[in-house]
Amino acid sequence: MKKLGFTLAEILITLTIIGVVAAVTLPSLETNMSNRGLETKTTKFYRNLSEAVGRCMAENDADNLTNSGIPNAPNDFIVSYFKVAKVCKTPDEPGCFAKEYKSFTGNKLFNINVTPMKGSQPYVLTDGSVFFYRTLNQAEQANSLARAVVAVDINGPDRPNRVGFDLWQMYVFEDGSIDEFTIDRLSEYPNIFYLQ
Repeated sequence: MKKLGFTLAEILITLTIIGVVAAVTLPSLETNMSNRGLETKTTKFYRNLSEAVGRCMAENDADNLTNSGIPNAPNDFIVSYFKVAKVCKTPDEPGCFAKEYKSFTGNKLFNINVTPMKGSQPYVLTDGSVFFYRTLNQAEQANSLARAVVAVDINGPDRPNRVGFDLWQMYVFEDGSIDEFTIDRLSEYPNIFYLQ
């Protein structure tokens, strides 16, 4: 007699194999989606910062950052050119930065209360990212063309809270250009703090 279907054992084995494959692939798929989201938000923030600096320089008919007025009034610049949802009084205010950050490799890096950005005004944007903008002092500018430093947590206090994932540091230069700071470029900016 001909066999017309599958046995219960064959169906259960097939379902088990499908379940194992799903259990193995779904976490990596979820991680990849999360990483793509962080990458997209980082690119968007970088583009928005670059466009804001360029627009401010153009509107003030300035050929450099100093003449644009940004270094003297960074708060006015941020409120005028970014969609600010909240201005935090302190970095550890709820909804602003995370309490603790880790290095790219996952080691504890620093507590937000002792970061070199302390004293700068943190801003929460409508997309959930949080950032500091700080004009560098003369000693920090001595060996560099950088005029300001920006530290941004692309997704605010949400995890992973790691440098190179959702926490980035960028520099604004006198000509209005923006550049991400990386540890391999430390010799170019010896007097400026960096996130390790």
